[in-house]
Amino acid sequence: MSFVTIRVRVDPDNIDGGVIDGAADLLRGGGLVAFPTETVYGLGCLAEDSVAVDRVFAVKERPQHDPLIIHVTRSMDLTGVVAEQSALFRSLAARHWPGPLTMVVPRGPRIPPTVTAGLATVAIRAPAHPIAEALIEAVGAPVAAPSANLFGRVSPTTADHVLEDLAGRCDLVLDAGDTTLGIESTVVRLESDHVVVLRHGALPVDELDVECIEGSARDSESPGQAVRHYSPLTPMAVMDPRNRVPLPPDGGVYLGYDETARPMPEGWEFFPLGSRSSLPGVAARLYRVLRSIDGRQPTMIVAELTSRAGLGRAIDDRLTRAASGHVLGA
Repeated sequence: MSFVTIRVRVDPDNIDGGVIDGAADLLRGGGLVAFPTETVYGLGCLAEDSVAVDRVFAVKERPQHDPLIIHVTRSMDLTGVVAEQSALFRSLAARHWPGPLTMVVPRGPRIPPTVTAGLATVAIRAPAHPIAEALIEAVGAPVAAPSANLFGRVSPTTADHVLEDLAGRCDLVLDAGDTTLGIESTVVRLESDHVVVLRHGALPVDELDVECIEGSARDSESPGQAVRHYSPLTPMAVMDPRNRVPLPPDGGVYLGYDETARPMPEGWEFFPLGSRSSLPGVAARLYRVLRSIDGRQPTMIVAELTSRAGLGRAIDDRLTRAASGHVLGA
């Protein structure tokens, strides 16, 4: 059953406490509030409210086996939220929270298993956005918040993106303009003395200063692991710049980089994602570009991979999943 979704503009530099308190009351009452983080907009509910959690899954049309990320503040008491706080957990939180690092650790009894898809672990992070921090602080409890879009679609980096997918499905959208980082958090599972990388994201793993091991395709503790994810409606493929092949004859839009701009075959339009020398800029505009191009309904989208380490790995992961793993010439 749909209803009117309220949109309220908020200024991160001059936060209206009344608006935040109202949004917190909505969450405590079982409502769903879309709010900005530094990565993408999240669809929040009270993490300890199983009914609200179920509503998030239903609203997003999200499969129940895909766990949600819990959002907290750095100063929040995590007793019962996580089962234990290891030395590695405390060290990484001290260095990278608030920020785009999600840590997967044993789940505490306060978090219902519906949040974690029945897993004994929970994914948790502290977002670095004034609105997100103020909202979670006002709620006074953990907020479960996947991206505020229909499952599998391109993640939202503006309130307009949220409303494209969820108008009439959530109660409130806090509109603070564009997010800054543009792609989701990095997700790692903590072991005794190292981390297992489950999803590359906005924080390059080489900045963690701890031994990192790549997770396997079978790992299910992180969201965003489906082969098709972050996807436009337009058919899409990616191209490895180290293995260039002819573009399909039917035409479309080619997403490349400032350094690779070149004449396009007939029927193809070149669209720059930015410069490979400034991957944060590419990441910040990636989803906005995908949604904009998708709205023009081209025949096809072909995106060139960065083939770079660090943040490039996260960008290439998103592009490849957006293309359902379809690599031209592979």
